[in-house]
Amino acid sequence: MSLGLRDPYERRRKQRRWAVIRLFIFLIAFGISLWIAYGAGRQVGQAQIDALQHQLEENRVGQEALQAENGRLAAAASNAQKAEAEWRRRYEEEVPKGKLAELLKLARQRLEEGVDPARLSFVISAVERERDCRGEPVTRRFLVRTPLHRGGNDMASFADGLFTVTASGPTAVNADGNPEAWFDPAATLRLTVTKLGGEVSQFEGELPLHFSVVHDGNEHLFAAQQGENRGFLRVTHDLCAFP
Repeated sequence: MSLGLRDPYERRRKQRRWAVIRLFIFLIAFGISLWIAYGAGRQVGQAQIDALQHQLEENRVGQEALQAENGRLAAAASNAQKAEAEWRRRYEEEVPKGKLAELLKLARQRLEEGVDPARLSFVISAVERERDCRGEPVTRRFLVRTPLHRGGNDMASFADGLFTVTASGPTAVNADGNPEAWFDPAATLRLTVTKLGGEVSQFEGELPLHFSVVHDGNEHLFAAQQGENRGFLRVTHDLCAFP
């Protein structure tokens, strides 16, 4: 009877023991799993931290490179502005203007037309500061041709008929805006010099207007200005040595 009673008791005790052992094994396995998971998570976190730190370092290096490039570009822009200012200064100082520019343009035209550079240089060097003129000026007056006046007394001859001079210009306007019969002395006039034989030279400008025509080794110097009477032009001619 005692054997039969102990047998279930022993079986239950063994069962409890195995249950405790299985629980202990489970807890160990669970602990190991947690430890492995923790280690893996730690490695992943450390890898992410390392990646972020690497990215931050790359960003820092890139930012420093960008700042250095911005500094280089700013220096290049400053140098370019200085160079532009220097070239503008040199251009303003060295590029001819006004009368000098006109003389250079005329000289270039003569060279393009085939004039010998040595001959052009000789003519320029032979020019004196003061004109050597005869000092016997002749002054004549005549009416300026306008759209409303194309009558007589509108030309004058000089140098014993060698040159005939005429002038044309816009009509003057009175205070009411109506056109007058005479020319506008403040406007641009066109003077035409016709040489005996038909050669024509034209000159334009505001009064007083000075121009010259070269003929047979002499310079015929003309000066035009407004006459005392309305509508008239006074032209003075003098003969000068050339060059």
